[in-house]
Amino acid sequence: YPLSLVVRKWDTRVTPQTEFRAFIWGGKLTCIGQYWHFLHLPELKDIKHEIAEDCCRFYEDHLKESMPVPNAMLDLAWLGPGQVLLIEINPLQEGMGDVAVSTGLFDFENKKDKAVLTGKAPFEIRLRIEDEGGEKGYSKMGYELKKMIDQAE
Repeated sequence: YPLSLVVRKWDTRVTPQTEFRAFIWGGKLTCIGQYWHFLHLPELKDIKHEIAEDCCRFYEDHLKESMPVPNAMLDLAWLGPGQVLLIEINPLQEGMGDVAVSTGLFDFENKKDKAVLTGKAPFEIRLRIEDEGGEKGYSKMGYELKKMIDQAE
């Protein structure tokens, strides 16, 4: 695949609470998970379906027809009802992009998760439902990320 480097102005609206990773397999958006998957963000629980609907609509309306690859990971920012921003697109295939650090709350090695990722099971949106690393997962974050989360609250 040809590589590109795109640099744009930092958007302060994009915070860990707004970032999601969507998975495309065979041109179909199959699932979405928190980008910062080690964080417990309980404020997302009640709006997760709205986030999923907006991200799916954004993909269908703005990206699907021009996707450079059939299988991909999309990093998206959900900025509020009907407001989705594309951050980046990366290829996804077995052996490239399928490691846990890339797939977050979905595990390509797990049979059920792989079925979701590859569109053989129904669409899912996943959020971290419990805190695994101390308050909001802070023990796994660097200073700058902690500061950004604190400022967003």
